[in-house]
Amino acid sequence: MRSDLERRWWLGCLAAVLIAAFQGRGQNLEDPPKITTVQDNLSESEDDHVEAAALFAHGRVLLQRRELADALRRFQRAWRFDQDLVSIMTEIVPLTVALKREDEATRYALIAAKQQEVPEDILLKLAALLAERDQVDLALSLYLKCPPEVQNNLAVQFEIGRLARLTGEFAQSADAFADVWQRLENDETDRNSVPGQRLLEKPEMVYTLFGECFLRAKRLDDAEKAFRIADTAKPNPALLGLQMAMVESARGHRDRALEELDKYFDSKSSSAGMAPYELLERLLDGPDAEGPAEDAAETAPTPDQPAKDNAATPSRKPSPHLLDRLRALSAADPDNAMLGYFVADRLRGADQLDEARAAFEKLIKQAPAADGYVALADIYFRQRSLEPLVTLLGDAAGKTSSLEPLAATLAPLLQDAAARKEMADIARAIAQNKPADPPLGTTMALALLEVQAGDVESGGQFLELALGQSGPGKGQFAVNYAFALLRQEQPKRAAEVFERVLDDKLLPDKSAELYYYLAAARALAEEPDQALEAARKAAELSPGSPLMAGRVAWTLFQIKRTDEAKQAYLALLDRFDADHSSSETRELLRDARLLLSNICVEQNQLDEAEEWLQQVLDEFPEDVGALNDLGYLWCDRGKRLHRALAMVQTAVAADPDNVAYRDSLGWALFRLQRYDEAVAELQKAAAGESPDGVILDHLGDAYLKTNRLEDAIKCWKQAVEAFEKRHDTQRLAQTKRKLEEHAPQ
Repeated sequence: MRSDLERRWWLGCLAAVLIAAFQGRGQNLEDPPKITTVQDNLSESEDDHVEAAALFAHGRVLLQRRELADALRRFQRAWRFDQDLVSIMTEIVPLTVALKREDEATRYALIAAKQQEVPEDILLKLAALLAERDQVDLALSLYLKCPPEVQNNLAVQFEIGRLARLTGEFAQSADAFADVWQRLENDETDRNSVPGQRLLEKPEMVYTLFGECFLRAKRLDDAEKAFRIADTAKPNPALLGLQMAMVESARGHRDRALEELDKYFDSKSSSAGMAPYELLERLLDGPDAEGPAEDAAETAPTPDQPAKDNAATPSRKPSPHLLDRLRALSAADPDNAMLGYFVADRLRGADQLDEARAAFEKLIKQAPAADGYVALADIYFRQRSLEPLVTLLGDAAGKTSSLEPLAATLAPLLQDAAARKEMADIARAIAQNKPADPPLGTTMALALLEVQAGDVESGGQFLELALGQSGPGKGQFAVNYAFALLRQEQPKRAAEVFERVLDDKLLPDKSAELYYYLAAARALAEEPDQALEAARKAAELSPGSPLMAGRVAWTLFQIKRTDEAKQAYLALLDRFDADHSSSETRELLRDARLLLSNICVEQNQLDEAEEWLQQVLDEFPEDVGALNDLGYLWCDRGKRLHRALAMVQTAVAADPDNVAYRDSLGWALFRLQRYDEAVAELQKAAAGESPDGVILDHLGDAYLKTNRLEDAIKCWKQAVEAFEKRHDTQRLAQTKRKLEEHAPQ
């Protein structure tokens, strides 16, 4: 390895190329570099600058050779070492765009947008891309970074209004929409432009959106006007009645609001979902039923945000007046399932369980909905009607192969062993009474219920019953059951279920995925040969899948065949690293690099470990895990201590409760000889029930530096116990030497 002075000499040679280019001396890249004098005692910031200049110069050479990917990596690293020297927008983003790396381009452009001016064409493209991906906050922030003349574009202004509404910035949204509205009405140029014509193609939707935002922003006159324009474009008396009711409610005109709301109810419409019934509830039962309904706009139906299908149980019991009104509405409109569900749920909230039960039982037959099953299961459990509950759970499991939609309602049942035993007896009796055709859903439901409650023996009995039956959904049910076993820390049993699904060909089109899961279960069960066999089978069945190929490498790492894992991860990167078409693939390869870094640390190949982390940060410059790991490596090796401190501080700010990040921060402060601060951070890292041995060892070192020898010895002893448990012989020996040196004899 070169000496530090020699390395700096070579960096100085490369830096001269860049210096000449920036100073406009006309030096060509083919010309010999002009060597500059490199001091022997550079400060950290000066060394960073030299490193950045060398990287940038190398990137320019690679760029001239059309080696774009390698040039990009050099520019990215040069920027991290000296952000004043390298421009994201001039060097990095254009290359990511040229290489068709949209995710990478977006990440860097967002950083640039926080720090400097970004060309408006790039801002607009990236903002549109983010909006398309539903990254609403980021998209809005980029639009707002555009110069005023760009924001003033009709289409951009409308998009700002739409995105601001989605982020809950209703005043900002209303301001933007008011500008668009004014221009559509008064500016012929805007009205006849392509954006203007597109907006006016569906005026009923556009003005309804305007009205809803004005309502939320308390601009009530504008809201009323917009709603009426929308209705003129496409008359809908029922919807207009609801909209006017919300406006009048917000004005504090309760009686007028109720009159307008009756127009919607008289129409027998259900197009607005639960919104009209929730408004009625606020008008009759709100905290100030005589005053304005402050949340009148909360459930307003809008073109791009459909009304909710079902209502949640109210936080307080409905009044008799409201219930009577709801019963009357339901009697007048018996086929309105939306209204029926709302009424039934308010009856449940009022503890009128018999009436609510009858209503829900009718509705589930008429128009099945997940919320209906949830509510009815709650009623059956509260009434201790366990036989109907078994039937209901069986119906739900038969339709979905799962009990997940009922999880919240089932939580108390999972804690009630007596109720579950009675339900299990009921299910077994049902199976015995119908030996030729027992209901598959019932046995599936009880199997899932029992295993989720932790009774894997009882759950296994119902699993066997279910797998012995015929019917659709059995394969997916078995997979769900295996996942439940994994959550109960039963990986061996889970593996047996995955193998059963494979052997019985219950999901023949998902064999690769099943082997993928089987590999994980076998690895967790500490069955290395079977785990590796399953992982390789998954990769064989899906040869073009990075995910399946990655499972082989992951399995080798989990079963501690470290050298083979490293080679498998290297092969994975070699095969798929050029593929930037999928975000999932890029995240998988990021994780591969992080694991390669861990492997290299274990093998004491620290330069290589740093390189893998640098590669992660090239593509994901704000990845807090890589920032922490690289910062820790640097400070542990006594390198770039101030930069390392800044990196781990970023990680801690992103995840303050992460003890590994907190340990890194404490260790960086220790290396910088800020011992009191180091103690404070390391104490936080070690505050849990079973702190890691490394953290305890670090804290002991920090105590020693602050003249707290007794505390240091105590920490080192605890660290020794932790290292012995995990058979970490190297760290164990190091800590024992500290005790031998400092502990009193």
